[in-house]
Amino acid sequence: MPAPGARSSAGSSRRFACASRCSSPPTTSPSSPRGSNPTRRFAIRSSGARPIWSTSTRTRSIPRAAAAASPDASTAGGPYPSRAEIDAGALAGRRLELAWTDDPVALFLLHVQGSGRLRLADGRVVGVRYAGTNGRPYRSLAQTLVARGALPPGRATLPAIRAWLADHPAETASVLAENERYTFFRLADGPPVGSLGVALTPGRSIAADARLVPPGTVAYLRTPSFARFVVSQDSGTAIVGAHADVFLGAGADAEARAGRTSERGTLYLLRVTGVPRPPTRE
Repeated sequence: MPAPGARSSAGSSRRFACASRCSSPPTTSPSSPRGSNPTRRFAIRSSGARPIWSTSTRTRSIPRAAAAASPDASTAGGPYPSRAEIDAGALAGRRLELAWTDDPVALFLLHVQGSGRLRLADGRVVGVRYAGTNGRPYRSLAQTLVARGALPPGRATLPAIRAWLADHPAETASVLAENERYTFFRLADGPPVGSLGVALTPGRSIAADARLVPPGTVAYLRTPSFARFVVSQDSGTAIVGAHADVFLGAGADAEARAGRTSERGTLYLLRVTGVPRPPTRE
C-alpha cells in the first residue's frame, strides 16, 4: 500500500510478445482498474511446484538422474560442464548428489522451476532450493520440440510436451540435452521461495524479467483467467522479456492447471508518486 499522502498510478511496462505457448490476444479489451490507461499487453503463464519421486539410494538398477548440490561453494563462476556431460558423469565421484529420480523429465522441470520438493522412498518430503547453475545457455523444451517439428507452434504446452516425450522415450535424452543449462540445489525446509528470498504465495506471486518489472513491484494482473493484485517476487532464466509466470502452488492439481494456462493480458505496475508524508503518532 502507498504511504499516507502518496498517490498510486497504474501503467504497463512494455509490449509483451506472445511466445509459442501463448494463446491469441483476446478480441475485446478487458476492463481496467479505475484511473489507469493501459496501452500494452504481456504474455502470462502459470507455474506449479510438484513433488517428484526420488530415492536416496545410489544403487542404480535402472538409469536415474541426480538432483545435485553445487560443485562450487560460491555457486558463482563456471561455466561448468553441460547438462549432457553432467548426466554422463562429468561430476561423478564428488559426492554432490542430493537424491536420485527415475523421472528425468520431472527433474528437468525442477531445474526450470528453481525450487521444489522431493518425495523420498521412505515417504519423507524434503525441500530443495536454487543454489546456482553451470552458466550454460538455456533452451526450453517447447523451443526444442517446435524447432524439431515434433509439436506445432502455439501447441507446446506442458501436457503436450510430457505426452510427446512419453511416446518417444528413445529421444528424451537428446531433447533434454539441448538445454545445456544445469541447475544445482541445496536442501531447505519450508515452502518454495522466490529470488527475493521470501515464500511464494499461490495465485499472488509472479516471476518476471527484472529489467521490465522491478523485483518487489505490486501490480494488477488482468487476463481472461486472472483479475487480481500480484507481487513480483521471482525471476528465472526462462522469464525473459514481456512474459510473466503466476505461481499456483504445489501438487498435481497446480501442475496440471499451470501446464494448460498460457494467455495474453495486461500488467499494470503500481508506483508511488509525490512525497510520502512522514509517519505520525495519530
